[in-house]
Amino acid sequence: APPVAPRVAPSAARPATATARAPATASRPAAPLFEEDVPVPTPTPVPATRTRGAAYAQELADKYATQEFQLSPGAAPRKRAKRGTFVTTVTLFTVLALALGGWVIFNRARKERIEAIDRLLKDTLPLLDKDAHAAYVEAANKLQQILDRDDKSIAGHAFLAYVDALRAGEHGEGDAIRAEAVKHVEAARQLGQRHSHLVAAEAYLKLYGGDPAGAKEVVNAVLQGGDGNQSPFLQGVLGAILLREGDLDGARDVLGKAQKASPGDVRIAYLLGEQFRRRGEGYELSATGFYDYALRIQKDHLWSILGKAEVLVARGQLEEGGKAAELVLTPQAAASRPQQALAYALRGAVLAGTGKASEAAAAEAEAAKLDPASPEIPHLVGQRKLREGDAAGAVEALQRAVSIDPKRVSLYADLVRAQLAREGGAQQALETLKRAVARVGESPRLALLLGDAYRAAGDADLARGQYEKAIQLGRPFPDARVSLAKLHRAKDNIPGALVELTQAIDEYGQGGAGGAAVAYVEMAEAERARGAKREVLAELYEKALERDPASCEALWGAGKLEADVQRTDRAKQRLGAYAKLCPRSPHASEAGQLSK
Repeated sequence: APPVAPRVAPSAARPATATARAPATASRPAAPLFEEDVPVPTPTPVPATRTRGAAYAQELADKYATQEFQLSPGAAPRKRAKRGTFVTTVTLFTVLALALGGWVIFNRARKERIEAIDRLLKDTLPLLDKDAHAAYVEAANKLQQILDRDDKSIAGHAFLAYVDALRAGEHGEGDAIRAEAVKHVEAARQLGQRHSHLVAAEAYLKLYGGDPAGAKEVVNAVLQGGDGNQSPFLQGVLGAILLREGDLDGARDVLGKAQKASPGDVRIAYLLGEQFRRRGEGYELSATGFYDYALRIQKDHLWSILGKAEVLVARGQLEEGGKAAELVLTPQAAASRPQQALAYALRGAVLAGTGKASEAAAAEAEAAKLDPASPEIPHLVGQRKLREGDAAGAVEALQRAVSIDPKRVSLYADLVRAQLAREGGAQQALETLKRAVARVGESPRLALLLGDAYRAAGDADLARGQYEKAIQLGRPFPDARVSLAKLHRAKDNIPGALVELTQAIDEYGQGGAGGAAVAYVEMAEAERARGAKREVLAELYEKALERDPASCEALWGAGKLEADVQRTDRAKQRLGAYAKLCPRSPHASEAGQLSK
């Protein structure tokens, strides 16, 4: 089934979320679904009067945003003294012949130049669509050939600035490539024309330069401009900025809209998968759904391969995750250094999971060497150590990740999770979160994490206050309602818990996926606490599995209920799936026995 971007908790400051649904096929869309979502127009100056051959040039200019090639009118011929009619006639004939010959030669050269640029642009656009490092390098070469033929080409400068910005920031090619991107941005600005990829290049340069607020300003100046321009491509850029900031709800909203308008864009599909993966437990199925969809569009999209591998490794499916990481490390993949580093870190996690500690340490050291400035490497190491029960080592690694990127909220979430896993770590978690609020500002997710920390510290009243604050900041924020329900259940306030859970499920909406599944499981536990019948619990677990068929808690709850009455084939199937998908879960061994 095609992946669905569920409505998880749109902020009041953002427009209402439209559920993003990918099409059943991976073919590229013929046209956007919303007429208003059109690429940013790139006006091309048109001369008042056209000379012979200009129509063809203008057709290409309109289609590819190239600089229109025009013939200069030339100077008027000087008058000569009369030398007789015959001499004058011969002279005029000679001049005319030479002029016509020069005209033909010049016009032919101009046409060849236009057609060469046309061919280069046709070759470049599919390379940009691939969103791959090797494709960007090849595209840069072709774009430079365009600029060699016409250094006033807005498309040449804008596309090359965009390619260089991603090569420098996302693929780690360094300051020299970044300087090239800045140079082409300045050259494009001087042409006085707008181009969507020029806007994207400026935004990415600011983002990877440590100025996400400035990056958002650049994009929003177009998306929220007075002329109401909407571009799925630029919405995807805004989604990438919000994702890097840690604003997962904002990223989901804007990426969902972009994906509806441009369902064949592999980068947008990948970014949707990323924001679900970063939500953590309960959202794995949504994440892998979008990664798989991106891979149907572009089968060798390395970022999607790596993202899916991270989900598999985190769930304990080491063999499949390891295969994906090894695929990225083959020479044929032509991965960039950050992609290779991520693959080495995943290899380390797989090796550690199979008991090869020294080899795992070597792989993780190689990852850090390849990409020392990336927070992703210590983040992966920290997650691996936390899964293995080394909370102290996890805290150390995750603190290193936060020091590299101190404004990413999702890094704080994992750091706090590791601190809470330590004995007496609640106070340390509270101090971490207070520093995060000072650096990043208040947000619903940070308020939710503060509630969890106060709850772990035993202060239920302050925890409740933070959960309610998160709900007010999110408007709505159903994740906080689920946490508030757990707090109510812990205090035997079952009616209060059920009220919050009912509201949370309504706020998640029909596409709630992982979050709604967690809410249904928690509702089943609340009903169990007040002695509900088996049929009521079974129905709630079924609803959870409808939202997330890979939910570990729902698979165990539904399978165990059924196995306790009669070990049916369906019970065995669910318990077997639980044992396979959730090998680190507390009931994995028992489920494996019951599924036989």
